[in-house]
Amino acid sequence: MWACTVPSGFTYDRADRRLNTCSAQGWGYSYHLRTPGDNLWACTMPSGFTYDRADRRLNTCSAQGWGQSYHLRTPKSGLWACTVPSGFSYDQSYRRLNTCNPEGWGYSFRLRG
Repeated sequence: MWACTVPSGFTYDRADRRLNTCSAQGWGYSYHLRTPGDNLWACTMPSGFTYDRADRRLNTCSAQGWGQSYHLRTPKSGLWACTVPSGFSYDQSYRRLNTCNPEGWGYSFRLRG
């Protein structure tokens, strides 16, 4: 479903600019809404999730060029993730190339909950 805003509890996996759709005065932005879930590529990081990969994609999360996408994961012990969500800690970390940071080096954390 396409919408002009992203309501609480949702994320989106594509953005688009459309004439006279989300703006009464010309071009406006619309978003392809998704319910967050494990293994979904999304344009935002919803509460309660982490991600294990990030990617930059042309005209996907940004209607006017390159935007970042996140491979959402439900946090659990043993998962290598790019963030440490609330309620978790980590017991190992290491730098990885083009995994958590699509433009270079980023850190991964092995979650413990």
